Amino acid sequence: LYLSLDGGFYMRDLYRAVNTDVALTSVACVVAGSLFFWHTKSLFLTLFGLLQIILALPISWSLYRFISIFSFPVMNLGGIFIVFSLGADDVFVMADKWKSTRAIMTRASTTEVAIISLPSAITATLM
Repeated sequence: LYLSLDGGFYMRDLYRAVNTDVALTSVACVVAGSLFFWHTKSLFLTLFGLLQIILALPISWSLYRFISIFSFPVMNLGGIFIVFSLGADDVFVMADKWKSTRAIMTRASTTEVAIISLPSAITATLM
């Protein structure tokens, strides 16, 4: 951005906003990862939950660039928080559905639990 005659943004203000957003995104990643680990008690699920969220960012950005008419460059960083919140919700829904199905079907195999729990969890996350 540039300094306009009506007192618009300075480039330094934009950089300050970007640096703040990057710092807040890093904090959100650490908090989400900590909550994933506390909830699932699994480092594997925690890492893949975070990977799922991180891989959603380039996909959502590509879709935005493909269908977007207008450009809001400063607002793009705010979208990271939306993607993080949606991705975190998906991880918690999947884990909770798995745990509740496992509690009901105590003698079932892992495959049987997956056949029952995952389709309904996927439906819930797409709603």
